[in-house]
Amino acid sequence: MNDSAMANEPTQAPGVGHNSGVKSLLDDNDRILTDDELDVLTGISKTTRWRERKAGRFPRLIELSPGRKGNSLGQLREWLGQRRAAAKACPETMASETPGRGRPRKKAASHAPN
Repeated sequence: MNDSAMANEPTQAPGVGHNSGVKSLLDDNDRILTDDELDVLTGISKTTRWRERKAGRFPRLIELSPGRKGNSLGQLREWLGQRRAAAKACPETMASETPGRGRPRKKAASHAPN
């Protein structure tokens, strides 16, 4: 291979790449998600997740080190499965609990001629 062809090839650290065994060491379900990934995957804000964790309705954080905590993809998949099962068990509940937007309006009095 000539020098110009080698210059265009991407460089990788040794042991990292498609043939590496690193991916097989870490199951996809073990991968720790960032807050941004949790925002996208759940549609729930960081504050709401905190409230839901406090109430026991969202998976607890895994402590990786004293200053680093997160949720695994496996935890999230399990939680989503539980949410789907609950929604299938009571489909009418999910639809009926959705309130209208804003404050309820007073019903207009009918002014029928006497």
